[in-house]
Amino acid sequence: MEKLGQIIKKSYEKEIILTLQIRFITIKINNDKVRINILDLVRIYLNTAHCVQENENE
Repeated sequence: MEKLGQIIKKSYEKEIILTLQIRFITIKINNDKVRINILDLVRIYLNTAHCVQENENE
């Protein structure tokens, strides 16, 4: 079980490094290309998830 945890941790660290190397992501919206900073995307996602969680608790 401990070995499995180490493998997961290593692959997770590699994934973070890869994500940091790719700074921007290009999304096509109605044939318009929009460049979004990945860190902004993560921030928006976390804020949205937080809001959804608060609404469910009410």
